Amino acid sequence: IDCGSAKETTDELGRTWLPDQKLTGFGTYGNQFGRFADRGRIGIAKTRIPSIYRTECGGGSDLHYTFPVPPGRYDVVLHFAETWNNAPGRELFADVNGDRREIKVWERSGWKNAAMFETYLDVRAANGRIEVAITGQPIVNGIEIQRSGE
Repeated sequence: IDCGSAKETTDELGRTWLPDQKLTGFGTYGNQFGRFADRGRIGIAKTRIPSIYRTECGGGSDLHYTFPVPPGRYDVVLHFAETWNNAPGRELFADVNGDRREIKVWERSGWKNAAMFETYLDVRAANGRIEVAITGQPIVNGIEIQRSGE
């Protein structure tokens, strides 16, 4: 998902990213409480796919995504870049199906407009869903989900 983008995107590596959208509850993916931002053609360091980091979805203090998937195990990658605040940047907590982690975007990426990502390996989706919750000062630029081992 190209978070914060209302259209399908092809990144610099030729991979297709689905658009972000509000959760409707009709068996589709989507976010709750999200607001979109497009930073334009800013430079993004530390990545081969800067286009994904130029849009973001943020929330007041909570941001939630739901992804219906077949039961199984998945690898989930959350992409972040601090494109608005100066040091020390935002601090947030990301939870993927119960695995909650503290993420200091600026600290991990090294500076403003630099990419970083957090990987959750072998996430169990027994109920047919991947749930992503971001709290604190939530932002997210991209979400990748693929079956574990693929």
